[in-house]
Amino acid sequence: YQRRVHGISRDSFDELETYFELINSLKPTAPFLVFGNKYDLEKSREVPTNEAEEYVAKKSSENYKGKNFFEGSALTKKNIAEAFEYLVLEISKYKNSQPKTEKSKGAGICSLL
Repeated sequence: YQRRVHGISRDSFDELETYFELINSLKPTAPFLVFGNKYDLEKSREVPTNEAEEYVAKKSSENYKGKNFFEGSALTKKNIAEAFEYLVLEISKYKNSQPKTEKSKGAGICSLL
């Protein structure tokens, strides 16, 4: 989650690497999703869709394979529900695939970065 982003900015896109480093240090195989917001502001776009898709696909091969890139708009609600539903399902699959340890059984704690 990133705040203070107005439009599809190069700066916010370049900051993704920091987030991937953090994810890799904590849970390198965990599912993730990159959501390009402000789809309705096409004229303000600084990062082409294909560049974002290629970057996320590269990170997917290193991390978690799946459909990890969505574009949408909070204003028009394009792809908001679809991205959220996808991520929740992927987290559920991931959680169910992990071996249960005595400490994690019944813990019921979920954290999203």
